[in-house]
Amino acid sequence: MVTPNECLLVGFLDADNIIGLQRLKILYITGLCTEDEGLEVACTIPKNHYVVGAYMDRKVYLLSYKGEVKHHLVKSVSDLDGKNNVCRLF
Repeated sequence: MVTPNECLLVGFLDADNIIGLQRLKILYITGLCTEDEGLEVACTIPKNHYVVGAYMDRKVYLLSYKGEVKHHLVKSVSDLDGKNNVCRLF
């Protein structure tokens, strides 16, 4: 379980290289930028969706599947309660 539930996002990891890492659901992401200034949105995440990430060395990474970040619909309250490896980025 990731604690605290507020995490620092530092980058991306290839989903093929995460054996042994703790996976988590990252909430409240609305878009992703791929350039350093963060001005150009490369991917928009729909409302009520989460992105799958991994926790390593007290940092959070988004998982990249063949170069793309996947997002999934939040299906139940248990996806939001902070007890199911849920992380909010602040």
